[in-house]
Amino acid sequence: MPQNEAFWNPYRMVPVQDEQPVRRNPLTHEIFQGMSGEVEAKLTTLTPLLIGVQEGSHKRHIYSNLLPIIPGSSLKGMLRSLAELVGNGCDVTNGSDTKHRKCEAVDKLCISCRMFGMQHKQNSFMGKVFCGEGKWQGEGQPKILQQQRVLLANPKDRHTAFYTTSKNVRKIYHHNPACKDGPQLDHNQQRENMVAYLHPIAADETFIFRLDFSNLEEDEFALLLYCLTLERNITLMANGRDHTGDLYHKLGMGKPIGMGSVKIDITKLTIQAQESTFRYRTWEGTDPKVYIGEALHKEIIGRTKALCGRRDKTMTHLRSMLLWLTNENRTFRYPEPSWFDTHSITKLKDPITGK
Repeated sequence: MPQNEAFWNPYRMVPVQDEQPVRRNPLTHEIFQGMSGEVEAKLTTLTPLLIGVQEGSHKRHIYSNLLPIIPGSSLKGMLRSLAELVGNGCDVTNGSDTKHRKCEAVDKLCISCRMFGMQHKQNSFMGKVFCGEGKWQGEGQPKILQQQRVLLANPKDRHTAFYTTSKNVRKIYHHNPACKDGPQLDHNQQRENMVAYLHPIAADETFIFRLDFSNLEEDEFALLLYCLTLERNITLMANGRDHTGDLYHKLGMGKPIGMGSVKIDITKLTIQAQESTFRYRTWEGTDPKVYIGEALHKEIIGRTKALCGRRDKTMTHLRSMLLWLTNENRTFRYPEPSWFDTHSITKLKDPITGK
């Protein structure tokens, strides 16, 4: 990704929106109003996945009842990060520009805090989106890649040619389909202090999870559906050429070495009729609306149409990063440490134009 180099850095800084987040009172939980229901979804690993625990220099995936799981907090964090960027939410780390400072008052919440919750000192709001854990689906045990020797290190944000001093950006990692069979391995014996041995779940494994939502407003519900499904079969420019493909998520650790690319498909959407809120008092009500198959596809397309139609700089750059290219021919890696001695002002290539 450095200019005038054949290789690409694994990440890129995606600009946030210029406008200040819209902050307002959320719909609260004491009465049912807005959109409530549940989502059933399937997650497929496209490259190895690791959401793990540390055992010395080894990192292994987290398990429950002898089978791997994806914690609901990991799924929620992935969705929230996307919601902050796509929906123009605040930066909960307060590492961004002053426009996107974290929300502090429960009656003035950005869209991502209204959806996923907030806490500041004594002020808190629990949010309206709740993720269950992802449960592995299959017979026996999933395939685990053993003893993957890799280099892991902290970000070097002191190199400002890569890490811009501007705070109105978010860090997003490229997909790397070449790592489908395993992460980029390290064969350099001189950096043992940075070596980790990973035991990730292989590609082509499947998890299912459930997500519940309550009292979402229309814009919040549309953003939730978009962050879950992203976009499929779209044509856009990446690396200076037009490509047609799908947008997929990044999850877990090892993103710089090609890990964590996952595909999410909603398999069932249930929306409670607002009239059903009276059933606890009258023993009456309306059955929920259930969407599957083609009806589900149409419902998602209809509700996310406005977001899919956006062509601002945030969405344009985000799409170029999340596009999964089956014919990807770029090499993704970090420069060697000595490279920085003679390239202190070399900037990153534009992921859209490739220049």
